[in-house]
Amino acid sequence: MADYFCQFSCLFDVGSAANAACAAGIREALAAELEREDGSRPGFEMAADPASGPGALWIHSDESGEPEHVVRFVLRCAAAFDLHGVWGFTWSLGCSKPRVDAFGGGAQVIDLGKRVTLGGIDCGHWLIERTAEATEPGSSADRRARELRFRELSSGHLAAETWAWLDTWFADDRLRDPKNSIASQLAGGKTRHGWLVYAPNWALPDVPQELVRILTDARRGGYDYVLFDCNAAADRNYPLAHPDFAGRA
Repeated sequence: MADYFCQFSCLFDVGSAANAACAAGIREALAAELEREDGSRPGFEMAADPASGPGALWIHSDESGEPEHVVRFVLRCAAAFDLHGVWGFTWSLGCSKPRVDAFGGGAQVIDLGKRVTLGGIDCGHWLIERTAEATEPGSSADRRARELRFRELSSGHLAAETWAWLDTWFADDRLRDPKNSIASQLAGGKTRHGWLVYAPNWALPDVPQELVRILTDARRGGYDYVLFDCNAAADRNYPLAHPDFAGRA
């Protein structure tokens, strides 16, 4: 049996020692919210680091880190302390055994003043894209480089509000909008009976939480996309969140 890790270590400056002390309360509020959402805990540890500056916070994870939780925390600190500038961090994915496709990493960049994520990178996805670009079109190596894995899942696992959210952000005019940060991160689209959604390896602070959980699990399972379809089978690992699917096995 192999153990999988997501690790990171970074400094985040909240401006003053007083703000650093208040940041603990912001993390506690996030912890309570995560507990209500899915019973999870914050996927990072935090401690003041006065040696690096009066407002410096050391944010880290030894094993089971959640970059998405870090992004949510940082955005809340930015709003609470009126922070400005650009901040980012990186993380690594590892495994206790040399499993194929178990290693990688990513990075996320945040505009603190605008309170938005500017973008991120998933090393595995980047490698597939760059390899495909550098391979001669039509060759067998090119076809292998472009092979992607899809997971089909019942759209009943998404709440009615998330259906509306996907319809809004995946509308044709929104998908063509270069300023649509959601489409640029999830790179999907609408289908006749649902949605095709990219499973990134970076934090998704502006995405419904049940969708984040499914996409995160899909990426960890080696899938690149999730096809949500009304006629697809349900997965017992996830609750049926849409009222139209209540009582279905």
